[in-house]
Amino acid sequence: MLIGLVSLLWLVISLVGYYYTHKPFAIEFVTAALTGLWRLLVAAGIISLSGGFGAWLLSKRTNFPALTGLAIQAALGSGIIGLAVLFLGVTIGFQPLYFSIFGLFLLILLRRHILVWLSQWTQFSLLFNNGLALLLSLAIGMALFWTLATALAPPLYFDALTYHLALPRSYLLNGDMAYDPHNIFWGMPQQTEMLFTFAMALAGTEAATTLGWGFGVLTLVGLLGYINEKINLTAGWVAVVCLLGGGSLVTSLSSGYTEWLVMLYGLGMIAAIDTWRNTSKRGYLILAAALAGFALGTKYTAGQLILIGLVIVAGDGMRQQ
Repeated sequence: MLIGLVSLLWLVISLVGYYYTHKPFAIEFVTAALTGLWRLLVAAGIISLSGGFGAWLLSKRTNFPALTGLAIQAALGSGIIGLAVLFLGVTIGFQPLYFSIFGLFLLILLRRHILVWLSQWTQFSLLFNNGLALLLSLAIGMALFWTLATALAPPLYFDALTYHLALPRSYLLNGDMAYDPHNIFWGMPQQTEMLFTFAMALAGTEAATTLGWGFGVLTLVGLLGYINEKINLTAGWVAVVCLLGGGSLVTSLSSGYTEWLVMLYGLGMIAAIDTWRNTSKRGYLILAAALAGFALGTKYTAGQLILIGLVIVAGDGMRQQ
């Protein structure tokens, strides 16, 4: 760990020294930094609105682990906000002013619930009770920091440039959700694209990719809380590291793709069904169905979550008989 910290410190010193001698301080640097900060704030704001919406609907009476609960609340809220954006697009259309009013309305309506949702993040500080957890969290933090920097840069990935980001851009240019005959992907599920349109209307394309990165962070946090509850803390950190062991998954954190949002909905569905099996409360089953539906609205192949849920519920029913 000491060698790693010394190496990181040397890298920082080298970069600072290089920029001090080769790149004079200019107003463009400040503008770029402030623009990046604004895009990060917009992405965080949409996620907070989603979390507040979910906290309002689910309240604190659920039996989910704290970190899993906040991830599920944000997942449910994002699904509803995506539907609201879709309704906006097929009625009055898309204009940055409309999104500003919409965001301000949600902020005023959900202000107390947003604070409740944000307060749940304090539970994260309790998950560093041993050296291994600290070491793994440093590795995860470096991966997330690097992918955040990539998310704030102009997008380069094929699927994002052809439809995940291209469709929201087309909607904003046209001012509505008019059919685009030049894009063969127009008929794909567009739950993620609706949320990307919200972010892009307020802060540009990079805000959308940063929002996608945020959904990935929510998935990791929810998984950590869930495994910690089911097994133990070390297993939770190992599960997150294993998930980030796949190069394509790490890359997709900042690529503007839909996979991490699907994974967030899938995690929420599994946790909801598991809680339903332990409590027999039908509300958890309804929540699982809603999250599975949002997953299908994000990616066609996520429809397998609905089939998986039906098999689990049917199997439980047969055992009870």
